[in-house]
Amino acid sequence: SKGAQVELSGSPAGVTIQYTLDGTCPKTTGAKTYTGPIIINQDTTLRAVAKGSDGVFGEVSTWKLKVSGSGSVSGGGTSDKEPESLLPFGDVSEKAWYYSAIEYVYEHDLMAGTSATTFEPNATLSRAMVAQILYNLEGQPTVEGESAFTDTNTHWAATAITWAQKTGVVSGYENNTFRPNKAVTREELAQMLYNYAKYKEYNLTAKGDLTVFPDGSKVSSWAETAMAWANGNRLINGFEDNTLRPGGDSTRAQAASILMNFDLNLVEE
Repeated sequence: SKGAQVELSGSPAGVTIQYTLDGTCPKTTGAKTYTGPIIINQDTTLRAVAKGSDGVFGEVSTWKLKVSGSGSVSGGGTSDKEPESLLPFGDVSEKAWYYSAIEYVYEHDLMAGTSATTFEPNATLSRAMVAQILYNLEGQPTVEGESAFTDTNTHWAATAITWAQKTGVVSGYENNTFRPNKAVTREELAQMLYNYAKYKEYNLTAKGDLTVFPDGSKVSSWAETAMAWANGNRLINGFEDNTLRPGGDSTRAQAASILMNFDLNLVEE
């Protein structure tokens, strides 16, 4: 009853298929790359996803497979949504565009919920949340002392903010405040991601053309390099009307998507 084979449909040139056999997200670095028939030795949850040459993932497909005594495999599959939510959040729909991103950041301990059962995907991302996310990405190293900011040392994200300030990932305002609960603007988010990439000595050569956006000139001078880099790496893109909205807010769902792409495509082992 062991050794049954499963074949996945072929993919176009430049497209690879990643898969897992333990029910985990196939977009992770631990996923396997499909090169031929998969040997199934026991009842298995097979999850697969296509990845384009540009690093963009398609929809995740999932199959619940059972191996019979005759060695054949049976089971149904679904695509375009996950059949069973792996998340504890009641406000994250399996059909939402951001489901896979939130699943990824949750599974990798990069973002947590706002409670045990809520993620609040449409809630506004704060400056403190970004500091905490990047601190999580770094593996939450030990931090000594306090930050130099006057408004963060009793904040829930104090440790993360201290780490981010000491490493140069974040900076404060003129009056030595960080304003942790303030909504982070898109250009501030780009700058923080750029600062982290610089701290980690990642490749910073990618550069998007901000002049293609009708409001590209509204990017603050201090954020131009970071915004061009973030756009060049497809982390921060334009909206449906092709505006960049550098001073606009970001949602937690958007942050999850940005962070997943950052971790998958830019973080160097």
